[in-house]
Amino acid sequence: MFKRNTIGRRILLIFTFIVLTGSLLQLLISGSQIQDAIFEFHLHAMETEALIASSQLGARGGDGDEEDRLPQPTAWLPANLRYEYYVVDPLLRVIATSDDDLAVGTQVTPTEEIREAQREAIGRSIRDRHFYVAAPIGGGERGTGFLVFYEPADSAYAETGQRWLQLILSTVPVLGLVVIASLWISRTIARPIRALENTALQMADGAFDARIDVHSDDEIGRLGRSFNYMAEQLSALLRSQREFISNAAHELRTPLMTFKLRIEALGNPDQDPAERATYLRELNEQVDHMASLVSSLLILARIDESRHPLNVEPYDSTALLHDVTRHWRIEAQRAKLGFETDIPANLPDIPVAANDLWMVLDNLFSNAIKYTLEGKIAFAAWHSGGQVVLQVTDTGRGYSTEEGQQIFTRFFRTADVRADEISGTGLGLAIVQSIVALYDGRVEAHSAGIGQGSQFTVTLPLKRA
Repeated sequence: MFKRNTIGRRILLIFTFIVLTGSLLQLLISGSQIQDAIFEFHLHAMETEALIASSQLGARGGDGDEEDRLPQPTAWLPANLRYEYYVVDPLLRVIATSDDDLAVGTQVTPTEEIREAQREAIGRSIRDRHFYVAAPIGGGERGTGFLVFYEPADSAYAETGQRWLQLILSTVPVLGLVVIASLWISRTIARPIRALENTALQMADGAFDARIDVHSDDEIGRLGRSFNYMAEQLSALLRSQREFISNAAHELRTPLMTFKLRIEALGNPDQDPAERATYLRELNEQVDHMASLVSSLLILARIDESRHPLNVEPYDSTALLHDVTRHWRIEAQRAKLGFETDIPANLPDIPVAANDLWMVLDNLFSNAIKYTLEGKIAFAAWHSGGQVVLQVTDTGRGYSTEEGQQIFTRFFRTADVRADEISGTGLGLAIVQSIVALYDGRVEAHSAGIGQGSQFTVTLPLKRA
């Protein structure tokens, strides 16, 4: 029913062992108490009659010698007495008995009940499956003798056996219920775990859409939901990797094909010098494109593998902002675009490595100039609430709401940008987002629509968590 070393098997064995042990202990304790109560009842009844009979015998005794002071028990004991008895004098010689096998004048050994009666007002014992009760007769240090009642304990043992049987019969159903309950509990716990195992094996075989059906809100249910969430994240990661490989292959294939065609053309000895110069320029552009692509991929790979260095050496971040904007002001002027900056003098130092901050701004300014045909580029910086905000605004192409949902996706480029053959790898904004996230910051993009320009806002905390 259960495989070896399964949770269900262990639960069943543990529950059964605990309940069986507890039931046996309870059975032994209860049975012993019941047996003691039954034996006590019989002995107490014998003690009562023995005390009454010994007091009657003591009241009938004379004042002569010890032997003469003992009355004849057969004359004074009730005729319907339900116990066997014998009477001994202080020297433990039998002077009267109801047992034909015990002769008058026999010297008896001091039994447990007689020794106890010598010390106390009454003595008792259980031996050889018989109850014995001894009561002293008369007063004095040793009295004038002892009256001993005894009877077989078979009826008491029979009653005890019945009580033991009743206890056992009442315990067996409890054990059965415990076994059934442990089976139910073990199956309740083991079933979702088996489902989790089967789903994991399905995913290992390539069925990444496999999920667990969750029907409870307990720990097992929360485990199932966590597994489903992990599976969704894994599926998304694998999809992202496939898209990444596909996009990277596409981006690399185009310049490689250009290389092949241009190199074949350059191999023609009759090639026109003007065309040769054009082909060489195109090859140089493709080399730059591939170098930029490979560099971006390496940066993203280091960030994904948590190998990107975050050592922030002290530097003047305000001066760096002025250097970056000075460089891109020149580029904007070449593109015949306006360029505005607003960098306050009291801006606190930004806790971001200089190279990373430069890379973030380079990508934002490069995109702004690349996608703005006319108008201007604006840059503003300020600090508020323990954060530094950097904002780049342009009057360029902008993007639609649907495109805005993918704008930080790696290799994503809008259809019109591809159609216009605007250079780029589609990795710049992905690099910006990844670097900003390393410093517990965030980057947000906004556009009123196509042709309405765009705005990118980077928020960086002055103190990292």
